[in-house]
Amino acid sequence: MQARSGGNPRSWGDGQFGCTDGQVWHNFRMKWISGLPGLAIAVWIAPLAFGQANPPLDRRVQQLFEQRCAECHGTGQARLKRVRVPRLDAGTDLAALARDPDFVVAGSALASPLWQRISAPADDPNRMPASPATDPHSPLSAAELALVREWINRAPAAASALVSDRAVLHSIAQDLAAQPEDQRRYYRYLTLNNLVNAGESDSRLELYRTALNKLINSLSTGPRIVRLVPVNASGSAYRLDLRDYGWGAEKWELLTQAYPYGLQYNLEVEQSIATMTGTELAYLRGDWFTFAASQPPFYHQLLDLPATDRDLEESLEVNVPKNIREGTARRAGFSKSGETLSHRLLERHPRHDGAYYWRSYDFEGSLGKRDLFSRPLGPVEMHYRFAFQHDGSEILWSLPNGLQAYLLVDAKGNRLNRASPFMIQDSARRDTMVINGISCLRCHVQGIALGPKMRIQDEIRTVSLKTWGMTDHETKLVRDLYPVPAEFQPLYQGDATRFQAALQLLGVPASAPEPIGALFQRFLDDITPEGFAAELGQGGAADLVRRLKQSADPDLRNLAGRLEAGGAIGRQGFALRFHRIAEELQLGQVRNFSPVNFEEFYPTPVRQIVP
Repeated sequence: MQARSGGNPRSWGDGQFGCTDGQVWHNFRMKWISGLPGLAIAVWIAPLAFGQANPPLDRRVQQLFEQRCAECHGTGQARLKRVRVPRLDAGTDLAALARDPDFVVAGSALASPLWQRISAPADDPNRMPASPATDPHSPLSAAELALVREWINRAPAAASALVSDRAVLHSIAQDLAAQPEDQRRYYRYLTLNNLVNAGESDSRLELYRTALNKLINSLSTGPRIVRLVPVNASGSAYRLDLRDYGWGAEKWELLTQAYPYGLQYNLEVEQSIATMTGTELAYLRGDWFTFAASQPPFYHQLLDLPATDRDLEESLEVNVPKNIREGTARRAGFSKSGETLSHRLLERHPRHDGAYYWRSYDFEGSLGKRDLFSRPLGPVEMHYRFAFQHDGSEILWSLPNGLQAYLLVDAKGNRLNRASPFMIQDSARRDTMVINGISCLRCHVQGIALGPKMRIQDEIRTVSLKTWGMTDHETKLVRDLYPVPAEFQPLYQGDATRFQAALQLLGVPASAPEPIGALFQRFLDDITPEGFAAELGQGGAADLVRRLKQSADPDLRNLAGRLEAGGAIGRQGFALRFHRIAEELQLGQVRNFSPVNFEEFYPTPVRQIVP
């Protein structure tokens, strides 16, 4: 059963809002006793519940409550010391009951605690009407259950709180109309109303808003941190200016062409937005944007990442071979670090603008030329006697606004979408694959820093200087490349501080979870029966499921059956069916899109990994 978000559910038997004995949940489940044989809700008065939409239904429900529930849940019952909660008698406001999530989730009988109790099996001790041996009461009949179910499913209370797609469109149009006419073509929007409608808590929604701000600025080549601008009271739509992030309109179009949730409602407001912005689709769901833009191919495209490490270094004016030969690069090596399975070497290069460029050298083993401790002067293309042979690298560098960008490359410097799982792993993923963009964003919470203490300790210098047979030049190069902590630590800490200053401008609390990874994962969560309607921008999940069950498509009927039984749908399965679902339910005109083989949707199976 679902409790009210942000607080404890009320007891179903105490007649008060909450308990002091720490047994609130137990009471919620167990204390609704003595049956529901007849709620005295004789309502031949004007319908109280849902306006004038269906008065006969309201009257039938109140008559049912009067007959079956009011004995225990009505006022004036002499044999009861306290009125049972919820109050169900002639004075009950059905509209208020429908808005109370402790008992009713309007639009979804399956999610409603009231329904869960009355539809429980007859031998369930928590079933209502309760049936103790001393005072047995029969369960509600199939017809009576159907009546209550219909009442809950048709309750518009959920719709009154719904931030519909149409409402968001009107907010966007109003915001655009208030902007200078010659600026509107640069504005685009990200929305979170599907998560608002899904009942996410205020704290989680704030985390997701932070994720959008952090991600859009992590995809920026602009010179400063620029936050998104809220455009409606619910905090479910945000404006961005393409120019703030160094984007042309063509980058936004890359995203819209692959957007699988585009529905067109043939509304005048849609055409108005398109005319003002110059694009057919000026708004995207923020959770999908986070999923898509934080991984290849879009992560590479939005940041214009080149195909090789040398091309990247040329664009940043970093000469890695020269810095190694001259000993101006700075290194720290480890036998194992973070998510790596073997040796790892970190290497820092200065940049002319005072920013930084770091790269790792990672290995699939530690034998022979992969042993950093005996071969500290690689990589092999430098042609040193004591050169190591690495298998790949993670590169990170500071963006103009102080945040970081990332690139994964193989041993030859060619760009990768994902790293070898035998070299480095992402423990946040089921398949452990490190995906460029999202894995790096999720891991580097403090920037270059490996932890909150912002300290790093090289293990290579002392051991390598004892290597037998090194020339004076080789020894000097090891000393230059692997400095003592007093020299290395200020560089490392300064780079970490630069990143954290940018986070402060974003308003990211130091103690908060990493927001981009949180929203990325939220998008990938299974679609539950309760979240199904929110995914479609609708209220009343049960009614949507009922309509799907009538589909001529057996796959959609099967899907509806799973939801009706309380099962969930995987994100991939839902995305692949979204257009058929939307067409079947006649939600709007389905917009064509080009499917993208995202890494998380279609992960490559991995072999057993042995550290």
